[in-house]
Amino acid sequence: MAVDCRSCRVLLAHLSLVKVDDIRTVDGMVRISAHPRARAARCVRCRRVSTRVHSTYRRQLADLPVAGQPTVLWLTARRFFCDQADCRTATFVEQIPGLTQQLGSGTDRRARSNAAGAAGMSGNSSSSNWSTTV
Repeated sequence: MAVDCRSCRVLLAHLSLVKVDDIRTVDGMVRISAHPRARAARCVRCRRVSTRVHSTYRRQLADLPVAGQPTVLWLTARRFFCDQADCRTATFVEQIPGLTQQLGSGTDRRARSNAAGAAGMSGNSSSSNWSTTV
């Protein structure tokens, strides 16, 4: 059963390239189940389009909180064959722009949020309170 509601499209706009199948709260955590809308994917090496699916699996991605609750995205990911003779990649996992990254365990927006937080916490040594007066 696919979830289709106006508030979901507004609150979860970063999921526009996937079809949300289910949203539920499990043990105090928001769990969003989804699958890609696209029927094909580009090979990560040669960038050619493939429609031949090798297999599927469930990918669990940490996302930013929704309504103050920890959130996880359960994404049905697909592995595709790359049939191009001149490409060394036999199979590849599709990446969803703005959402997934190769070998990542979180969504792109969570990674950006973490990076922004780390940059803000790093500070500048010239303006720190640790300077000494001689």
